[in-house]
Order: sequence, then C-alpha cells, then structure tokens
Amino acid sequence: MDMQQVEPMWGKIKDFILKNKLALMGVVAALIAIVVGYRFYQSQPKSVLSAIHIEFKGYDGYGQIDYDATEIDKEIQKIAYQSVGFTKSQIQDLLNEDDLFFSEIAEEPTLTKKLNKANRIISIVSYDFSKKSDLSNGDTITVTVKPSSSKSPIKKESKKIKVTGLEEVEVISLETLLKENPVEFSGLNGYGKISVPPYSDFSKIFTVPTNTNYTNGEMLQLEISPTYLHNLREMGKKVEPQKIEVEVIGLKEISDISNINEALTKNDTYVKSRYQNSSWETYTIEKQKDYSYYDSNSYFDSDRFYLITVYKVTMKTDSKTTTKYNYYGYHYSLNADNSLDMDSAEKVAGYENTDYENLLAEIETNNFKEYKAN
Repeated sequence: MDMQQVEPMWGKIKDFILKNKLALMGVVAALIAIVVGYRFYQSQPKSVLSAIHIEFKGYDGYGQIDYDATEIDKEIQKIAYQSVGFTKSQIQDLLNEDDLFFSEIAEEPTLTKKLNKANRIISIVSYDFSKKSDLSNGDTITVTVKPSSSKSPIKKESKKIKVTGLEEVEVISLETLLKENPVEFSGLNGYGKISVPPYSDFSKIFTVPTNTNYTNGEMLQLEISPTYLHNLREMGKKVEPQKIEVEVIGLKEISDISNINEALTKNDTYVKSRYQNSSWETYTIEKQKDYSYYDSNSYFDSDRFYLITVYKVTMKTDSKTTTKYNYYGYHYSLNADNSLDMDSAEKVAGYENTDYENLLAEIETNNFKEYKAN
C-alpha cells in the first residue's frame, strides 16, 4: 500500500476522531473510573462472614454451635494472600500447601517477603462467638471478626444469628425421681445420717450431705449432683426443680435402747473399781450427769455408741480433803434390735479435772450431748 492510499484513510480517521471526540473521551473516562474503582475496592477490607456457616446441635437449653473452622481459616488466608500480591494460581497452591511452590518461595526473596507479610496478617485476625453452649431456641448469638490492626485487609465486623432447630428436652420431675430413689436415715435421733444402701443409685443422683447429727423433724435440702445433671443433658433430659427439701424421719430415740439402764449401771461399777477405799483414804463418789454420743463415721466396722457418766470424786485422808471430776463409761456397737452389744463394750475415761465446768465444756466440745432418762 503506497502513501497515496494511506493518506485518504488517515484523513477519514482524523475526521472520525474529531466528530466523536466527546464520545471517545467518555469511554476513556469510564475505563479510568472502572480501573480506579476496582483498585479502590481491592484496597478495602474484605469480609469473611460469608465463610462462617453455623449449625445448632443438641437439645433446647443445652444446645451447642457447630462450625467448620477450616473453612473460615482458609477464607482469611485467601484474602491475606491476595492482599500481598499473590496470583490466583499461587493462592491456590498456598491453600493446597503445595510443597513445590513452598520450595519456590524459599528460593525467591520477593515471594518469601510476601508470604511473611501474609502470615502476619493471618496471625492478627481472630473470630469469636458470644456464646457456644447452653443455647436455647430463640437465643441470639453474635459472631465477631476482629483484626488487631486498622490496616488489616480483613474487615472488622459482627453478625447476629438466631438459634433454631434444637430438639426438645424431656423434663423429669424431682419428686418422681425421689420416689424411685427414696432417701433413708439411720442412726439415733440427734445423731442421724443419710443411709445409702450398697449398690444404690442414690449417691449417684444426689449430692449426699456429710452431716451426721440429724434430728427427727429437721428439714434437709437435697440437690441433684452436677455429674448426674450432665449425664442427663447428654440424653436430652433435665430435672426440675434441682433442689428439694425432705424431712428427717425414722431415727430411733436413745431412750428406746432396751438395755441403756444396764449400761448406765455398768458405768457406776466402772468408776467404783477405780476408787476403792483403803485404811489411809476414803472416797465419796457422786453421779453428776450422763452424756451420749453416736459416732456414725467410726473407723470401726460398725457405728459406735458412747455412753459416759460424769462423777464428782471426793477423797479424804487424815490430813486433807480433795475434790476432782472425771467421766467414765463405754462405747458399744448397736445390735439389729437397737440394743447395746455388751460383749463388745470398751472402756472410755477422761482425765481428772478440778474444774467441773471446764470438764463439761470439754465433753460437749467433742459432740457429746447430755442424756436424761425419761
């Protein structure tokens, strides 16, 4: 093509440009706006909420959230890699943990620098949920994404999600549960304790109080054990209410012990054996008070019932008269018929004391109570 042919064509082009100058300028401006807008969009922090998919599992009141942490982490990584300039194919290799690409990064300082920056971006991003467990249908939880830097390419944001779809819980009546596992008391009135039969489920269901001084008519609060409640939750059940008051009943009176008078007489015999008159001294023994104590936490094979008597002992010699106080008695095993086992009786005695009130205070401090025969 010679110049004579080109010149007419060039002239036509110039005429077209001159005639459509405004239109062409608009197109160019639009293209520039698109490029600038795209770059502006790319520079803005990106949301990862779209990658946080939450499901609710379990039972109403005890529900839990379930989500794929791997999916969320990958979305954060993807944005971080993209923000430092990795290409789409490189990002995919990084997400796939491609060993060959990591080798290339190790050999290329520019790529290493990008990866270090991306890892730093990833490390300062956290996400959390306002509540993860003990959820009920209708609750609202908040998921929050929190980068610790204002320059992070990850957007700081939160989203509220309503809890739905949790299964209904079966409610078990505490009264019914107590009827199926009745509480029993053993011991004596004033020294009672909860009696848990061997292989009973009672101590698995209730938190068993360790008090051993219950009295008939006393109100005792029983509470469902945390372990049992947890096991019920796993099965979609719960107990209402979780606490209940029961009355202490059925404890036998100390006065009902059939041979207690025989035991008191035994105390008198014991003290007399300790203080026998001689040619140079004589003793006057005066009974003061009887005390009892029922030890249901004994280290022995069975519970122990203590019955002691406080005595005033006056000793006279040719030169002086002295008065001292002490207690003497025995501890016994209780037979099945609520009688004292005399054959297993073992002696109990204190130390002589010149101060009567001090001796009584010592006895009562050790949980002994005064026994008064009817």
